[in-house]
Amino acid sequence: MLYIIDCIVAFIIFMDTNFLSVIPVGDFAYSVMGYKNKVLLTIICVLMFVFSLLYRSYYRKKITYNFSGFILLLVGITIVLTIYSAEIYDQSITAGFKMSYYFMIPLIYYLFTLYFSTPNRVKYFTNLMVFMGTIYSGIIILQVLLLKVSSIIFLNFNEQGLGLLEYRSYGIRLSKPADFITLSFLFTCLAIYSSSRKKNVLLYSAVFIQFIYISLVSMTRLSMIICVALFVLTMIFKTDLKSKIKSRVYVLLLLLIAGLFGGEIINNLLYGQQDRMNSALIRTDAIQYFRNQMFSHGVFGRGFPTDAKYYFFNHGPEGRFFTTDLGVYGFITIYGVAGIIIVMLLLYKLVQAYLRTRGDRYNRGMITLVLVYLLLSAPTLFLFDAQRILYLPILLSLIDMFILKANSSIELDKYSL
Repeated sequence: MLYIIDCIVAFIIFMDTNFLSVIPVGDFAYSVMGYKNKVLLTIICVLMFVFSLLYRSYYRKKITYNFSGFILLLVGITIVLTIYSAEIYDQSITAGFKMSYYFMIPLIYYLFTLYFSTPNRVKYFTNLMVFMGTIYSGIIILQVLLLKVSSIIFLNFNEQGLGLLEYRSYGIRLSKPADFITLSFLFTCLAIYSSSRKKNVLLYSAVFIQFIYISLVSMTRLSMIICVALFVLTMIFKTDLKSKIKSRVYVLLLLLIAGLFGGEIINNLLYGQQDRMNSALIRTDAIQYFRNQMFSHGVFGRGFPTDAKYYFFNHGPEGRFFTTDLGVYGFITIYGVAGIIIVMLLLYKLVQAYLRTRGDRYNRGMITLVLVYLLLSAPTLFLFDAQRILYLPILLSLIDMFILKANSSIELDKYSL
């Protein structure tokens, strides 16, 4: 049975990478499993949720779901808000559900928590993420190099694939895969933290290839910051297990580099190019536009009005505003007070998970890396958006596994990533 689940998990990840942008995706296929259209993924997640409950009941497997209350609250409020949106916007429930259905995806948390309770599955999934992220990065880097020296194109540059080619003043930019590759970078750092010297060369090579894509091809500012933070923390934690002196040297070097070059780097990232300045200004205008809708319906925010009837209400008078660009702020504009409660509950459960690893430096370090990724993603790459929401239940399940390790007698090498 576990091998069947392995295949399902691999297909989910392969599908989430848009089939590495190599396999052409037709209009119908894109409408059910594209970058923003997660219909097939949602169906699989709901089915796997039902399967995980039946499996746990049948085999009486004792698993603690530390984030179960958060998941059920998110799904429950989404259903209520979808029904409420049908009333206040005079639209059908089905139409509203087309805007909110992807919030069912976190239900796969129950499957992944069961899945990660088996040591070999943790290792399999980590290797899968590292491999897919590295291969995907390498393919895109190769494509960009070929474009610079010739006209050879072997990837899908259309709405169903990587999007249209973006020639910017600072180079060719392909940002769609950045979300997945940043997540892969996190798993690579987790693997480095728990790896032996024999595996280090391959893992450091993977980090290098992934970061080349993030910094020179994706050029997504927050992804760059997340990757640098994760790698530096990994190095500090890894050396801290062996030598406090080395870790302190790393910290001092980091502070020195940040002091000498940090201001200039951040300035260039945020304001160094006209394209970046325009993006920042659009986000600022979007915040002001959506602010009035945040608490417009009692405990709820703007809800789920359909684009078919309310496109300019959803995206501003010029159609340039998207809640997905605003991270946690955009999520709260949709859910209102209920959204604040959801976010606060998640933060509470994350802090609680961190505290439960007290006395176990290894697993606390692992959870810290995941928490840093989650917190730094909140400003614009929030994991509640359609294109990234799959990552949320995976990471929460991974945290459950770290808690399990920290509060049991399971040997660390059995859970080596």
